[in-house]
Amino acid sequence: MTATTNEARDEVILHVVNTSSEVRETQVSLSGFIPKGNMEIYTLSGELNDENLPDTPTRILPKATWKQAPGSDFTYSFPGYSYTIVVLKK
Repeated sequence: MTATTNEARDEVILHVVNTSSEVRETQVSLSGFIPKGNMEIYTLSGELNDENLPDTPTRILPKATWKQAPGSDFTYSFPGYSYTIVVLKK
């Protein structure tokens, strides 16, 4: 997991890679940052050997969801074999 912020420090972006086949429940602590509104979540996941091919070009697509920002400390479940971006704003 990596976290970045913008110059104004009013947005935090988490990048999370789960290389396991299992869902990983992860505790996130954003000390000094209290998000408000919705958090944007973009997830790309599939089976380990999945790939998009000419006859199945949409097998793996990013999925966008929005959830109420849970505060500065929260738990999130990251799907197996996934790359997830979480955007939190003040």
